[in-house]
This record gives sequence, C-alpha cells and structure tokens, in this order.
Amino acid sequence: MQDGTLSLGGGGTNTSAAYTIETGATLNFSGSAVFNLDSDSTISGTGTLLKDGPSLLMLSGRNPDFTGPTTVNGGTLEVYGSLPHSPIALNAGTTLGGSGTVDTVTSTAATISPAIMTALGNVTFDSNSTFVVELDGPNPDAGGYDQLSVTGTVDLAGSTLSPSLGFTSTFGQSFTIIHSTSPIVGQFKGLAEGAKFMIGVVPFTITYVGGSGDDVVLTQDDTRQATTTTTASSQNPSDIGQLVTFTATVAPTAEQAQRLATSPSRSMARPGRRCPSSPSAARIRPRLRSRP
Repeated sequence: MQDGTLSLGGGGTNTSAAYTIETGATLNFSGSAVFNLDSDSTISGTGTLLKDGPSLLMLSGRNPDFTGPTTVNGGTLEVYGSLPHSPIALNAGTTLGGSGTVDTVTSTAATISPAIMTALGNVTFDSNSTFVVELDGPNPDAGGYDQLSVTGTVDLAGSTLSPSLGFTSTFGQSFTIIHSTSPIVGQFKGLAEGAKFMIGVVPFTITYVGGSGDDVVLTQDDTRQATTTTTASSQNPSDIGQLVTFTATVAPTAEQAQRLATSPSRSMARPGRRCPSSPSAARIRPRLRSRP
C-alpha cells in the first residue's frame, strides 16, 4: 500500500500473508469478526496499522520491519509474535493482550491484559486504565501467572489493578506481575506501597520495589484473620444454681474489617475456579451453671 486506507472487515485467518504499508498509508482491521494473521504472515513498512471495530485482531507472526505506529480504537489486539518497532496507542475501551513482544505502549482509559508479554520500551497508563493479571500457578508461564516484562519505564499513574486467583496459593508465595528495568513510577489506585488487600478471600500485600527494586510483586499473606473475642452472659449478676448462657463472639479486628471493606471487589477468582473458603466468625455458646 502506497497511500490511502485499506479496510479489512471480513475476519478469518490469513495464512502466509504479507502486508507492506508505506508512509501515508493505513491498513485498518475493522468490523466485528475475529481476524487472525498466522505465524507466517508479516507486516512491514512505515505507515499506520489501525484496529477499529469491536473485533479481535491476533498477530502471530514476527514483524520487525514494521516501524509505523499501531493505533487501537476499538476491540482487542493480541500479539503472540512480535511487533518490536511499532509504538502502540490504546484508546478508550480497548484491550492489549497476548504473549508476544511489543514496543512502547500508551494506554488511555484502556486495558492491558498480558499473558507473558515483553515490552521493549516504556509502558504508560493513565488513571482510567486497567491492568489485568490472572494468577493461575506459581510461575510466570503459560500455565502459571501473567507477567508484563518491560525494558524501560512503567508509569502506573493511579490506574486500576484487577487480579484474579485461579489456584490455591500458599502463605509467602510471591508473584512478579510487572518486571521492569527502571524504577516503577506511580502506584495502582488505592494500593500504596506495602498495602494489604484481598483477591477474593485471600489476603495479599503489594510492593513496587520488588526484585532488584524495579518490580511490582504480590505476596500472599497469612490467610488466618486477625480477630477479637468478646463474651457475654445471659444473666449478670446471677444467683447460685441459676442456669447461665455464655456467648463468645469472634469477629475481625477493626484493621481486618477495614481491609475487607476496602479491598477491591473486582479482585475475585474467575468463574469456574475454586479458591479457599472464607474464614467466618464463630459463635460459641457453652451452657454453664454458676458456682457458689
């Protein structure tokens, strides 16, 4: 393509396709059907790659010769191959996912939901963006947990962290959800350094200085809740020989209750996954007789 815009809206799988987008030209994947460029398909040139419409575009091939911008105005872009020299702009309501290699990423009210993704440049969120991670195993791999690895700077800018837990993790287990070569800039909304929060019913702590000081790491806390116990009697004072019922109520401490109340409700295990049952308050009602 030398100029103008070529819009592809029919969907389907392209096998061994080769697109060259010259300066001033735009290749637009639009429409509502899934479009898949297989691992033998390539994109090259200096023009613009555009993703419009609500559909999914999957790029499975290696595209080192494409150096123009990639703009996502609608739907989802998933990179499973490489797009290493094309800066990606994600606009409102769109999603970037996949397990491939990308260039710089700028998210404006969009969602970044990696599998195991590598960014060879800065990744910039805004306060209306969301970072989605699934913790499905102990390691950052296809059967484990999601991870974004960045060669550059990550600016979180008060964006939203949306994690889910899909397996039974253990106390002290850590998950490096973002690995960066530079110190993390900013924090996730409502999650300061060292903040404790819940993923479903499991408590976690977050740090932005994990690893060598440049990683975002989630660590599972002790699942035992901090509690207080209060007792009350049915008769006070009581007479000798009178039947008295004592009630012991176990409840979360004020700090624990605040943690539960302020934990992001979005951080639930995914449908179809099981996670540990929530500890519940216990009520003990022994029946005793007062003694002389």
